[in-house]
Amino acid sequence: MNASTHSNTDLEVLTPQQTADLLHTTPASLANLRYNGGGINFVKVGRKVLYRLRDVEQYLDANSFSRTDTRVAK
Repeated sequence: MNASTHSNTDLEVLTPQQTADLLHTTPASLANLRYNGGGINFVKVGRKVLYRLRDVEQYLDANSFSRTDTRVAK
């Protein structure tokens, strides 16, 4: 697989701090989600945690709601 088969969004990665800033949360909250599961998919490079921008976008899409009284995603 070569780099030409990926879009720029596929290759863009964010640090936990950048991801937390984007989502208006904290790196600690993201770490808690990683530990407990159910959060955004992430990549580990050695000990470093990174988030693919496409995974952040998919997580937001999967957690978009049109009503507050239901837990059924759009």
